[in-house]
Amino acid sequence: MKIITQYLVAAFVECTLYGIFLLLSSFALICLYRRHRMTSETLPSESRRPLYRRCIAQIWTLRKAPLIVATVLLIVSVTAHLVLSLAHLVAAVLDHDSSDESSTAFLLDLRSRNAIAKNSILFVDTIIGDLVITYRVWLVWGRNYWVIILPVLSLAGLLVAGSGEIHSFVVTQTSVFTSTVGRWITAGCIMTVCTNIYCTVVIAWRIWSVNRALRDSRLRSFSTGTSILHAMAIFVESAAIWTIWVSVYMVWYLTGSGLEATGAMCGPAMIGITFSLITVRVGLGQAHESQRGTVMSTAIQWNKPPATITAGSTSYPPQTFAVSVTRTVELDCGSIRGVPHEEFEKAGSESDTPSPEYRSARDSIV
Repeated sequence: MKIITQYLVAAFVECTLYGIFLLLSSFALICLYRRHRMTSETLPSESRRPLYRRCIAQIWTLRKAPLIVATVLLIVSVTAHLVLSLAHLVAAVLDHDSSDESSTAFLLDLRSRNAIAKNSILFVDTIIGDLVITYRVWLVWGRNYWVIILPVLSLAGLLVAGSGEIHSFVVTQTSVFTSTVGRWITAGCIMTVCTNIYCTVVIAWRIWSVNRALRDSRLRSFSTGTSILHAMAIFVESAAIWTIWVSVYMVWYLTGSGLEATGAMCGPAMIGITFSLITVRVGLGQAHESQRGTVMSTAIQWNKPPATITAGSTSYPPQTFAVSVTRTVELDCGSIRGVPHEEFEKAGSESDTPSPEYRSARDSIV
């Protein structure tokens, strides 16, 4: 397969993934901002401030919402990477003869400013993704710094590997498959895979242990326990996307496959998708919980009865009465579907309100 064809396929896949990322990141930003507004304190005197001062105050409060900052940074960086990739490809097609070696040499030039900018963005996005998952571990474990020692060390290794990779691109005119660059790329992939596997396992263990503790203390209802395990499944499934992508890319790179270009160009979009997917899925679960236990009432009343009611030769005065019908609708059907009757009756006698331990573990993921 020609180099120009490989880059065309990579650009198509990147555009597709970028559309998915943009949709997910928009929903994730809305969920995070609404949660930030609900948890942040608003003083009554702020409503009398000028509009620009209120905007500045809102922006200043974002220092306490690192996930919102990370989402905005990912949106900007992934968009910039897509623009640079398309500009690089268009320049190779229009400014060079696609049947000549000049277009291939242009695309494979690692010292060009476009190539250095794209690789730098990929490096920065990888750092952001690993920082976010490390931050989630820190939150889920109650701000325990001892738990994040290993991911911090692997982050330091990723910083060294990424810096060495960018330096190799700048000072050497070489291919991406040479040993000079390859050792840095391989080291960076290993560091980020170790970080994501460790953080995923640690968070899943924390959520599972909270579920087990609630079960042993009998403070957990059936639906709450199901929700905890569902939150754990959401995180593991979503975080596994980026880990699998890096592992597959490393196989492509070590085998010298032409799909290496696709893996590198689509890396920023995959990081953004993984990050946003966790936020959106957990955020939708929170919205679903707020819809439980809706009560609907209907009242029927005859306000204008007849003057008299005659039965034979006897007349009776009219009687006004009202009929009230109350129906309770359980909207959370997904949590009881397929549940045995005995377990459902047992769960019905317990509280369906999620416990504080569950809410803490779930909200820390978002």
